[in-house]
Amino acid sequence: MPLDRRQLIGGVLLISAVPPMAYARPARPNVLEKRIAGALWAMAIGDGMGAPVEGWEGARIRDMFGAHDFATFLPPTDPKLVGTGRGKGDGRITDDMIMVEALIDGYTRHRDHFDAHSYARHVIAPLADRKVWVPEKQDEITALDRPVWWPERYAYHSLIINNHDPRTAGQGNWPQQGLMGMVMPTGAMNAGDPRGAYDEVIAYGVAHQHSFALEAAAVTAALFAAAFGGEQQPKAIIAAGRALAKDGTAAAMDAVLATVDPSDDFARFEDKARKAYVPYFGLPPGQSAASAMATNKLGGSNAGNASRIAAVENLTAGLAAFVYGGGDFLRTLRAALFYGQDCESIAAFALGLLAASRGRGVVPNGLIGASAAANRRDYDMLATKFSTVINEVRRKDADRLAKRPAL
Repeated sequence: MPLDRRQLIGGVLLISAVPPMAYARPARPNVLEKRIAGALWAMAIGDGMGAPVEGWEGARIRDMFGAHDFATFLPPTDPKLVGTGRGKGDGRITDDMIMVEALIDGYTRHRDHFDAHSYARHVIAPLADRKVWVPEKQDEITALDRPVWWPERYAYHSLIINNHDPRTAGQGNWPQQGLMGMVMPTGAMNAGDPRGAYDEVIAYGVAHQHSFALEAAAVTAALFAAAFGGEQQPKAIIAAGRALAKDGTAAAMDAVLATVDPSDDFARFEDKARKAYVPYFGLPPGQSAASAMATNKLGGSNAGNASRIAAVENLTAGLAAFVYGGGDFLRTLRAALFYGQDCESIAAFALGLLAASRGRGVVPNGLIGASAAANRRDYDMLATKFSTVINEVRRKDADRLAKRPAL
């Protein structure tokens, strides 16, 4: 590939005007590298596919796009964006993937496991000065200029602007899915060691989030660690995360996953899963009883506050779609999108977990090419680069273990 058609920005290889067939797998990649590449492509596809219908109710998405074959990306749904090449739609990724990339870039800078202080220095601080290509803006800007969502900006203001102690900086943030949505790389860094992945997210995540949002992120990393470690069956992967889950997160996982029946249609799947989740959202009892679909009406609720009994919906919805999909990429994608709500993040999680467990081959090549062209990303190359960092950290782990005295 001609050198003048590539550029390295912010640690992510960007591609300009390269035809889809150019996105071939790296020569003789190792198994983990292939799984990381698959997870990156799958998450980008889920993010880009769901972006134009983010926040919609599932019924509305099914009514408008139920007949879509999902071999191509959903178009912009905002009439003002049609034909502009900007905004959400046509496969363009959002801040979800930008934060995944930021975590990988942070690992590449730090070249070791994170604690709260190194996370603040290598992941959060660069959000204000590390420029990346932002497809929604069609410009090379920083993540804060995109801008990333408020809870992620809270982490920047708390840690960098206000100079809070990193071990307490996540306190007061709105508990939600942002941290959960970006921790796949920590699962890869701890492939085969769900406990290690869980503990690492807890160690650095306190700089970003707290309460059940921190728990959801740690469990998510554990799930990815199990998948990257060789597990392929959803039951075994979920068991690895469930063994570590605490409080409302554990209860919500049990309640929602018990409703999943692959023989249900998509509407029934969504209805059962959402009704099982609603008690863990923090709504007043009367509102929960009146409508299981009212989680966007937060007045008078405890939603977004610290809680021992609440859980992040994206975790339960994504796992439900992962099980319901039965290993089929497009069925998993449809289940996640037709669930509605924060569906682009739900789809990214469910598809990323599927690809982490099955490898790059489970991801449709046509969607990979379209995602690469829409976003100017080469996630195969990023996976190769990240795998080199992981191997370096593994050698450090082995050296540290070897230095322990014999009993």
